[in-house]
Amino acid sequence: MYRSETIAAISTAMTNSGIGIIRISGNEAIDIADEIFISVKKGKKIKNMASHTVHYGNIADNGKIIDEVLLIVMKAPNTYTREDVVEINCHGGVFVTKKILELVLKKGARCAEPGEFTRRAFLNGRIDLSQAEAVTDIINAKNTMALDASVSQLRGGISDIIKQQREKIIYHIAFIEAALDDPEHIEIEHYGDELIIIVEEILGTLESLLSTADNGKLISEGIKTVILGKPNAGKSSLLNCLLREERAIVTDVAGTTRDTLEETMSLSEINLNIIDTAGIRETDDIVEKIGVERAKKIAEEADLIIYVVDTSVPLDENDKEIIELISNKKSIVLLNKSDLECIVSVDEIRQLTDTEPIVISAKENIGIQNLEERIKEMFYEGIISFNEEVYITNIRHKQLLADAAESLKLVKNSIEQQLSEDFYSIDLMNAYELLGEIIGESVSDDLVNEIFSKFCMGKYLKIYGFDRMEKKMSNVCEEYDVVVVGAGHAGCEAALAGARLGLKTIMFTVSVDSIALMPCNPNIGGSSKGHLVREIDALGGEMGKNIDKTFIQSKMLNISKGPAVHSLRAQADKQDYTREMRNVLENTENLVIRQAEVTEIIVENGIIGGVKTFSGAVYYAKAVVLCTGTYLKARCIYGDVSNPTGPNGLQAANHLTDSLKTHGIEMFRFKTGTPARVDKRSIDFSKMEEQFGDKKIVPFSFSTNPEDIQKEQVSCWLTYTNEETHKIIRENLDRSPLFSGMIEGTGPRYCPSIE
Repeated sequence: MYRSETIAAISTAMTNSGIGIIRISGNEAIDIADEIFISVKKGKKIKNMASHTVHYGNIADNGKIIDEVLLIVMKAPNTYTREDVVEINCHGGVFVTKKILELVLKKGARCAEPGEFTRRAFLNGRIDLSQAEAVTDIINAKNTMALDASVSQLRGGISDIIKQQREKIIYHIAFIEAALDDPEHIEIEHYGDELIIIVEEILGTLESLLSTADNGKLISEGIKTVILGKPNAGKSSLLNCLLREERAIVTDVAGTTRDTLEETMSLSEINLNIIDTAGIRETDDIVEKIGVERAKKIAEEADLIIYVVDTSVPLDENDKEIIELISNKKSIVLLNKSDLECIVSVDEIRQLTDTEPIVISAKENIGIQNLEERIKEMFYEGIISFNEEVYITNIRHKQLLADAAESLKLVKNSIEQQLSEDFYSIDLMNAYELLGEIIGESVSDDLVNEIFSKFCMGKYLKIYGFDRMEKKMSNVCEEYDVVVVGAGHAGCEAALAGARLGLKTIMFTVSVDSIALMPCNPNIGGSSKGHLVREIDALGGEMGKNIDKTFIQSKMLNISKGPAVHSLRAQADKQDYTREMRNVLENTENLVIRQAEVTEIIVENGIIGGVKTFSGAVYYAKAVVLCTGTYLKARCIYGDVSNPTGPNGLQAANHLTDSLKTHGIEMFRFKTGTPARVDKRSIDFSKMEEQFGDKKIVPFSFSTNPEDIQKEQVSCWLTYTNEETHKIIRENLDRSPLFSGMIEGTGPRYCPSIE
């Protein structure tokens, strides 16, 4: 057996559902389950139950019932791992499922590593490596053909063929070695004539498998379909027609699409991975030029190119360039805008492209069905006749088959050149070992680790902090699409953007009371920043909307200059701003707010996989967004006093910096100055200059109705320095931390202090 440790994991998705399953496998699986399971048939022990039976009862911790469950007991060797296996079927709440897993771990099991159940099935001889990989392929299958190919592989379709070829090869290796050791009794003369027939037969089998690899790629990954055309030819309209939704922006303005837009659709049980591209034309616009170059590059890698011709305008040099691009590529030409007067004819395109074009109107959804039928003809009848044939869908298998075929060609070459039999044996053994790597008969531990690390089963649990028994059972462990660290302006916008895109998002803050808090000057906007806030609003951001609800004064700056530099600035009621933003965040679907200090970025194999907090909790995520502002190892300095704290007396983030540095990220200190807080009762306002807000208030957000925000505003007050002020500053300049050496570094500086 693989190892004596008993492992456990949650086998169902980490989300609330009807049923949750905890799987236990190993020598102690039944004993551990006996400690926590109370059968409704009092006194009945799991070890006395028949294999492959289901039992009703409760899971309890020291007599306290956690949940009502069904327990399945499966005894070795007739199990998935060939070890004793127990599966606990509980109610599918995330909390209760994790609670039961924690109890299982507490009783002596350890958390399964990624793919460890399937790894044990492989190492205990139940399945080979290609079948183990098929398990992952089944989980990730996106269409019926991909699923069928994966099931065929799991049932041994590839394994059987590989084993047959290896048996032939090892027989002849053994014969050659025996003949070389005992030439007196084993005749080897003219053996090459017999061997070359066998080699050609095996080579034919391998090449037959390799010939399915391109189709296998299409089955598993889909057809990479690139839409090309001039600007305003109707490419985005075509994408919307195929998807049957308004996915791409469509306007009458040429060049709306400047970057690629990728979507997937299913067409008769196979996927089309459709990529809409920028219109191809000569342009001086830098951004558009990048989009055009990207479109050309993607076209080179396409399985299928759909060339959209605007028939309402004459063909030009741009069309000629596109026609050149699609030559020698599998392509379909569409004559779009058939609802308008057509200037470009079918015959003209037929002569230029040597293909039969399809007349469509993407706007009126005419001819789209003909396009779909053409794709089916090209990729179903002409290429894929999917049946019981084994398909190579794994790139690792393809490479190993290709390398094994090359070794066999070397054997054939040696025979034809009448070289010594030693040469046959070397290359035959190389082919034998390469084929063995496909099914795991000849494979390194590193490769096994790499393959099983890609499994989803148990992966989240490893990152969740259950991967070692010494981990604290109290750890909070969850899985998200996006982790956002920090809840200032940037953090709030990042968290909302992720959640609104439908991504499961979590935002961390050292204090929920500091969400969107402006500890210094509580305003939004100002020179250049006002433009930025409005750009964020145009992209669906929240700052503009929030300040429109909570401002106490609004003013357009730089109005004496041209409109390009007009900058909107609004002073906020800082408590209202924070309260309103927090309300939006807390009521946003897909978003969780957590008060905790993130101390570590988790990196596995060079890829960021999540974060760890000060309490030891681990959160797995596909993306981590850092919006820490000025909190990283923050210090607040008042004259001669340096206090290790964040702004406004809030907790500093003192550990994350070290984690970032260990991953090679260079850190610079951000230095910002802020005026001292002054008691309003001590101010003589008669010596100050009053600044009023604008009479006609301009909203920050494009979605705000200007009439809804016209209101009375609070005045700001302006004062000036004088000779006495300057004298005090000069006499105490040596005490300034900027001059005394208390503040060091060459990093950026913002909000300059008076000195």
